[in-house]
Order: sequence, then C-alpha cells, then structure tokens
Amino acid sequence: GLPLVKWILAIPLYIVGAVYLLLALLLTLFAWISTSVGGEYPEWAANTVLGTIKYWNRVLGYSVALVSDEYPPFTL
Repeated sequence: GLPLVKWILAIPLYIVGAVYLLLALLLTLFAWISTSVGGEYPEWAANTVLGTIKYWNRVLGYSVALVSDEYPPFTL
C-alpha cells in the first residue's frame, strides 16, 4: 500500500515539476540564443536547468523507484 500512497502524495510534486520543466525549456532556448550571439552559456540558466534535473531525480526516486521515504522539497 505504501507505493500507492507515495504516488498520490507525489501529485503536487508532478505539477510543480511541470512548471519547472517549462521554465527550463524557456531558459534553454534563451541560453541557446545567448550562446549563439555572445559565445557564453549563462551560468544562472545552467544552474536553473541543472536544478530542474535534480528536482526530477528526487521526485522520481521518491515516487517511482521508491528509494527514499523522505518527501522531496519543492525547491530547485
């Protein structure tokens, strides 16, 4: 029964994660243009995109892989 409870508790995490994915996509497009024009990838964009990847790793580790019982935070 614990996996079912974790999947239900993870619904808000998925919603916030979808917003983070949209933000990461927009920042990636902006960084691509910025890199094409200026030649450097913005560090703040890279940190946000990597934070999104880390967020999804925590969420999937909690809800799908069931490797952690600690509820992941909503922060990047």
